[in-house]
Amino acid sequence: MKTLFYRWRYEVAVLLFLILSQFAFREMLFFVMLLLVGLPHGAADILILKSRSRGWAGFLGLCTLYIALALGMFGLWWVLPNLFWILAFGLAVWHFLKIEWSLRETSLFVPDLAFVAILGIPLVHRESFSKIAEPLRAQQFAQGLLAMESWILGLCVVLLIWRMISYPNRLRHLFFVAAFSTVLLTLPLWSGFACFFILLHSARHLELSFQRVSDLNAKSYWGLLVPISAACLVPVFMFVSEFDQFIPFAALMLLCLTLPHLIVEALLWLTPTSTCTRRGIFIRL
Repeated sequence: MKTLFYRWRYEVAVLLFLILSQFAFREMLFFVMLLLVGLPHGAADILILKSRSRGWAGFLGLCTLYIALALGMFGLWWVLPNLFWILAFGLAVWHFLKIEWSLRETSLFVPDLAFVAILGIPLVHRESFSKIAEPLRAQQFAQGLLAMESWILGLCVVLLIWRMISYPNRLRHLFFVAAFSTVLLTLPLWSGFACFFILLHSARHLELSFQRVSDLNAKSYWGLLVPISAACLVPVFMFVSEFDQFIPFAALMLLCLTLPHLIVEALLWLTPTSTCTRRGIFIRL
């Protein structure tokens, strides 16, 4: 029973999320999941930078560069918001699909859901997406994205068919598509994105980091990554009074961090110390 539960833990998590999201405390549920899973998968970058640094000076230099890249993305948003949103969405799609591709030999491979999480959700929640776009200075980008609805839906269908034809575990995948579609259609925009970003992308990414980063263990997770995540949420509680105001803030923060996060991932994948056999690095899902 324990082995069966572990194998189907992501399905159980999605179903629990779907059920608990029907209650009034779903906003608190979102914050807890973001604190324990969503942000720590990115905070693990600090351990990767430390393992790839030569001394504390090099480590501080890399951390400074990491922050500078994130601030540079924020500056691009401030000066050229349309260019920022095209670049940010492109990087997000690339990142989601890259992680999925790295997990293609496991029993849970969902590139179609990764694509839908970034480009499909706005089409389902057009009104909410347009409303969020206003404070983010993304109205023009939102209009362009919504105008490409037929192309995006077509790509989603092609990805689904390709996944079903080319890879095994089709029944499990269909169950996931059904569960994710239910979340997408019955819950608000932020819930649909949170379902994929936290429960699938971040959780599996974090598990993969546990296997590939030697300094990452339970002690460093609870003693370093979770406190860093909590520190990142402090500005939310200080400057955001309503949950709806937090969504644009969180979206902008995550997208600004995507570029340095991708570069750190490249450090992890390309350095010889992370090289191992393909079978040995993949999570058994």
